[in-house]
Amino acid sequence: EQQGDIKYEVKWTTLSQYLEHLVERGVSCNVASFVGATTVRIHELGYADRKPTPEELERMKKLVRQAMEEGALGVASSLVYPPGSLASTEELIALCRAAAPQGGLYASHLRSEGSTLVEAVEELIRIAREAGIRGEIYHLKTAGKPNWPKLDEVIARVEQARAGGLE
Repeated sequence: EQQGDIKYEVKWTTLSQYLEHLVERGVSCNVASFVGATTVRIHELGYADRKPTPEELERMKKLVRQAMEEGALGVASSLVYPPGSLASTEELIALCRAAAPQGGLYASHLRSEGSTLVEAVEELIRIAREAGIRGEIYHLKTAGKPNWPKLDEVIARVEQARAGGLE
């Protein structure tokens, strides 16, 4: 795959294959990794702007379960950037449910840090709650001066979710 001026070939699909790739090149591995929700989405759908079919979603969940068995810490998403932004809340819940039995964590760069910040935090809380998984917000911040006052509400919502038993 071509990325700017750097050309590289990706010959792996799973976390363990990637780690084996590193070891074969002499890299000593001490890795704590998440499985990317976008990574499994691209593996099955490419960059298509559509929901996965039930069969595709099952394969995505299987990849998450396999990554967890191979040592992944949980599922990570970056919902502000395409193609990660194409994932529905329901798709993310399904992937997180696949990681939950192994004690996984759902960590997300929220869908918005601006005008819909509160709704984006509510989405993360819903995903974590419905999937039965711990949740973490990457970069708890807001963008744009008009949105600064939303942080108090966001912190209150996080504290309320914690008080309700959500990690």
